[in-house]
Amino acid sequence: MTGADLITLAWLIVGLILIGGEVIIPGLVAVFLGAAAVLVAGLRYVGLIDSLVASLFVWMGASVGLTFTLRGWMKKYLPAESKRGQINEGITSIGEVVEVLVDVTERDASGRIRYQGTTWPATSTDRVIPKGARARLVARDNLAWIVEPLGELEAGDEDGEEPWA
Repeated sequence: MTGADLITLAWLIVGLILIGGEVIIPGLVAVFLGAAAVLVAGLRYVGLIDSLVASLFVWMGASVGLTFTLRGWMKKYLPAESKRGQINEGITSIGEVVEVLVDVTERDASGRIRYQGTTWPATSTDRVIPKGARARLVARDNLAWIVEPLGELEAGDEDGEEPWA
């Protein structure tokens, strides 16, 4: 096997590894980089490219061309699994009771709540919810949660206390 054959084989192997890497790093960029590398291996195999420098230029051009022309189109037909998971997580969380860590206002997302072991930015639906109070998740706006204050009777029920005691 000659040196040129080894370089062609290396392009093919790297291309297949990049295409397979899409499983680990989703986003379709790895697929297009890998497809460009496989294209270079094919062009080298049939003799249309013979130098390493030409191979690199063809790979870069094909990578950029494939990524910018096909990525948007392909993402329409192959939606990311992670987006579906985030949407479902928001829907199943609605109604959960959370602790307010920093006063939550309706003006901006400068308030903080504790939910699922971490803190999140939050805004209120209608009034200031003070630090230490409990609130209910109503919706999600990007990373910020929209919360509503719990009524006094509900707040007592959440603590396990009888509201009339």
